[in-house]
This record gives sequence, C-alpha cells and structure tokens, in this order.
Amino acid sequence: SDNYAIEYVKGTLTVNKATPIITWETPEAITYGTALSETQLNPTANVEGDFIFHPVSGTILEVGIHTLHTLFTPEDEKNYNTETAFVKLAVTKATPTITWAAPEAITYGTALSEAQLNATADGEGTFEYTPAAGTILEVGTYTLNVTFKPQEPDKYNKETASVELVVNKATLVVQAKDQTFVYGTPITLAQGIEWYTLTPNVDITGVANLTSDFEGTIQNVGEYPGKIVPTQGTMDVSNYDVTYLPGKITIIKAKLTVKAKDQTFVYGETIVLNQGTAWYTLTPNVEITGVAKLSSDFEGTIQNVGEYADKIMPSEGTMDVSNYDVIYLPGKIIITKANLTVQAEDQTFVY
Repeated sequence: SDNYAIEYVKGTLTVNKATPIITWETPEAITYGTALSETQLNPTANVEGDFIFHPVSGTILEVGIHTLHTLFTPEDEKNYNTETAFVKLAVTKATPTITWAAPEAITYGTALSEAQLNATADGEGTFEYTPAAGTILEVGTYTLNVTFKPQEPDKYNKETASVELVVNKATLVVQAKDQTFVYGTPITLAQGIEWYTLTPNVDITGVANLTSDFEGTIQNVGEYPGKIVPTQGTMDVSNYDVTYLPGKITIIKAKLTVKAKDQTFVYGETIVLNQGTAWYTLTPNVEITGVAKLSSDFEGTIQNVGEYADKIMPSEGTMDVSNYDVIYLPGKIIITKANLTVQAEDQTFVY
C-alpha cells in the first residue's frame, strides 16, 4: 500500500439453485396383480417437496422389467431445482391360490366325480386331476393331485395341489339260492355263480363256494332252512365287508308206483287174496318199511271162470310212504276151471 493507491471495486456473486438429492432403493420384485403402492414408490429427498410418480400408485403392471419414474418438486422452488429419479422393478408371474378341502371318505365302487375333484382357484383356468374323474379306486388311502393351468400363462404360473382320500370297503351280501332235490337222491349241491346272488350285483372275480352238512346224504321230504352255507371260495372280496346268508334245501316227494300182482283162483274156491310183499311190485324198487294192503270186492266170494281186471286194489297199508307221491295200480283176478270127474257107474244085465 506504500506504492499503490488502492481502489476497492464491488463484484457480483451468483448463487445457483441446489439440486435435491433423491434416494430411491430398487424395490423387491412383485408378482403380477400387485398394485403399485408406497412399498415400491418410496423415494426420499434431502429437502421438503412433492413426488409425482409414473406409473402412478395403484397401477397393475404386466409381467416383466419396468422403469419407475418420479419427478420431485421442492417446496422451496426458489432455491432448489426439480429433480427426477428412476428405479427398475421386476414383475414376476403370480402363482394362483388353489383351495381344495379334503373330501369325505367314499366306499369302494364309487367313481371319482366333482364331489371329490372340486378344487377352485383365484383365477381363470383349467384343472387336470390325477386320478381322473370316473376312476374307481381300490380300498385304501390315496393322494389326489391337481394341476391348475391358468388361462393367461404369461401372467400366472401353473400350480399344483393335493388332498388325501380314504376309500372304505363296500358292503356286500352273498345270498345262497335255495336248492331242491327229489327224495332218494343223495344231496350234491349245485355250484357256480347262478346259485347265489350278490347285493349289490357287482362284478367279482372268482366264485363263492356252497357247503352243507347234508352233502352226500339222503334226507326225508321237507324244507331245511339254512342248510346251504356260502363261503368266500375263490372270490376276491378284498374291497368288501361281506355278509354270507344261507339258503334252504327242499326235499320233494319221489314218484312211487305200487302195482298189485295178478292172482289166480280155481272155480269154487272162496276168494281170499294173498297178502305180503310178494304180491305187489314197487317202481322204483326201493326199500320201504311196512307192507301194502291188497283188497277186492270179490273177497270172500266165489266167482265164475274168467279174468276180472282191476279187481285187486293195493293201498298204503302199513307202508311208510311219507316221502313219496304214490300211484296205486290194480291187478286182476283170474278164475280158472275146476277139475270135475264124471264117473259112470257099472251096470249089470241078465243074459
């Protein structure tokens, strides 16, 4: 300052607007159908102001990678510039929610239907079930599976679900049919599917077996309930709770013919019929206790020579014919000539 005369001149200072600092972290990916909210639209600034977003809150974006934009307008616009920022947001396919309650147990023989295959989803699409509708499952516990194929596969993932289904045994009644035999025939039960009934009338592999403590015996005429007992035999009844109901054996009367033999008398004899087993025949020649009785309206009379048809009538007598339907056939009485000698007496004459 010793050598200069100092002149002080005023200068101009320009203070420019500051640019706000915006902090906006990349948001986590969202699934399709999630509306934009403050969870994604959450930037902050180091000064007071307002944010405008594009896309706006509430927007549902398509699947893909999107750029979220914001425009920040500071409250102190005199001293701060507006500022923009952006982040990337991934929108992934949504996974449908399947609702499928475990179905009630079913009995064997019930085909799978919408009563069991009744899953629902929170979107449009189709269901594919395994096993499929119409399948009849054996007795046991099964896992039913479903795959949901969304109508818009570009927006939704396929989804699967499963439930358990219990298949209980069905009730089956095996009823032996009644069988009839003629008295005198040894009882041999007829076997085969035509000799019993199934309720319900289902198709079962194998054949039931029919047994009786009468097998091989001869029984008197009558009805014998419960004498034909069905058992499992070769039937596959693993899917059933089985009730076996017996049938009855009926013994009907046999046919028996009692034929009186012809008897011959000499004229002049009083007719007295010969009795006993030698004087009639049985057809068939069976062994019967007791003896038939032979009778005739000629009994005690004397008849002229000749043949008298149907004059000897057999009847039950003391025979036990309770097991037979009896036909009595008569015999004939034959009267033969008696021998007569006509003897001339000697005669004497005088020469």
